[in-house]
Amino acid sequence: MMRTKKKYPHHHAVTTVTQARSAIFAPTLRPTTDKAVVVVETPWAKATISRVQLTQVHRDILDVLFTYCNPQMRIDGSCAFLFHPHAVMRHLGHTGGVNLEWLREKLGDLEVAGLEIEWKDHTVATSIVRKHAWKKDGTQYAVVLESEYMQFFVSDIRVHSERLTSEILALENATTKALVRFVLTHRSWNRSLDDTLTAIGYVGGDRNRRRAKDKIASEADVLARDFGVVIKDGAIRYEQHGKVWFETPPALNADVS
Repeated sequence: MMRTKKKYPHHHAVTTVTQARSAIFAPTLRPTTDKAVVVVETPWAKATISRVQLTQVHRDILDVLFTYCNPQMRIDGSCAFLFHPHAVMRHLGHTGGVNLEWLREKLGDLEVAGLEIEWKDHTVATSIVRKHAWKKDGTQYAVVLESEYMQFFVSDIRVHSERLTSEILALENATTKALVRFVLTHRSWNRSLDDTLTAIGYVGGDRNRRRAKDKIASEADVLARDFGVVIKDGAIRYEQHGKVWFETPPALNADVS
């Protein structure tokens, strides 16, 4: 049984400001380190990721779940999704049938990876996926997200960028995806490309940083057309996109900067 949403009902955000600015998901498509613990500090948060390095591929999967599948909130604060793997894989750009082994591996990473995120006077220690289960014939999959992870949506400013999910998934480079996901959490952004790379947790040396800039520049036309992100004179300029909006939980007295 496949439970899908009507197109963009806006009843759940895909992420929150702190999540998206804490560089939980490395700006790569594949793990780049074998370290058991990776620590990334940004001006907004300090994130410690243990056991498995999470990448933009893992972020893609979460975006697809929140955008195209129905989240079922549970009494304990966790969130369950029931879906057909083929539909999720299609949104992720996979063709030629369901690679159930690949999907299980990536969701297994989200289950195993330990997160500790520190910001302001808060610290959250959790994994993202509590458990996942599937039918062997590939017709049904279930995923439960941890209640502590879902607590972000209760205590943090929610970012509704779901109307741009398909455009984000279509980007070719992981660094570009990470940049877009980060910039969309701001009402405006006007910083150098170097500063922006640092803000998204990019830790490569000078040579790799130049390559990352070249990859971003290769998608400059798409960035401007689809997201309103303009690269000019070595800087990133952005004003809030018309398809992005922010939702502040009732108990939170804060705004997006």
